[in-house]
Amino acid sequence: MPNRQVAEAFVELSDTIITGFTLPAYLDRLADHSLDLLGTQAAGVLLRDLTDDAPTRETSQLDSRVLPYEEGAGIDCLGTGIPVHCHDLTTADTRWPRYADAALSAGFHSVYAFPMGRRERTVGTLEVFAAAPVGLGDDRMALGQALADVAAIGLLNAHHARSNGALIDQLQGALDSRVAIEQAKGILAERFEIDMDTAFTAMRGYARSNNSRLLDVARSVVSTPAVAAEVHARLRPHQRPAAPAPGQGSNAQHG
Repeated sequence: MPNRQVAEAFVELSDTIITGFTLPAYLDRLADHSLDLLGTQAAGVLLRDLTDDAPTRETSQLDSRVLPYEEGAGIDCLGTGIPVHCHDLTTADTRWPRYADAALSAGFHSVYAFPMGRRERTVGTLEVFAAAPVGLGDDRMALGQALADVAAIGLLNAHHARSNGALIDQLQGALDSRVAIEQAKGILAERFEIDMDTAFTAMRGYARSNNSRLLDVARSVVSTPAVAAEVHARLRPHQRPAAPAPGQGSNAQHG
């Protein structure tokens, strides 16, 4: 097989940190490369859900109803983390009775399952099926495992990128909220001559009494002076600054 074709497959499968990445499209490309490079007739991917560890069969060029989940080369490979193969599925009626029967009925006579893992973490298996009861040979077996390894790295990178992106969005949202609240506290403190803690207490009380989010109240305080006055008016008398005593105001006349 041309080295260039192998190199192009590896580059494409490793490039998952891209805009518009979708799992179905990625698995389609993985299956296409597997068929082209290994000379097999069908391919399927059994993925482990990274959130609850449950296996889910994602298939390409293979109807998901053809093979049951409970047994088979992919399930065994996912459980052990080592390659599993059967050159002749007519001999697997005891090992995988339902799986072998379904595969043979679909026209497949041999199967090869490669673990998709990274640092002792198996995230799935790549299954390829051949119409004839033949072995792939050492070179194609090694290439099949290499494809599975590259796909595992690509999928984990995509998963981490999405997780990190969500975390960054959450942190940015929290920062934006904090900035808006601090700005509103400053406006209340300056306008009504109260301290920052009292300003925060006033906004929190106003938000609770109006069934509003604190962030929404803060934004309204910043944008609408009337709301700021309403928030301040909710303070209890002892929370407001004391009025100047007679003769102590800033405009008092001294003899």
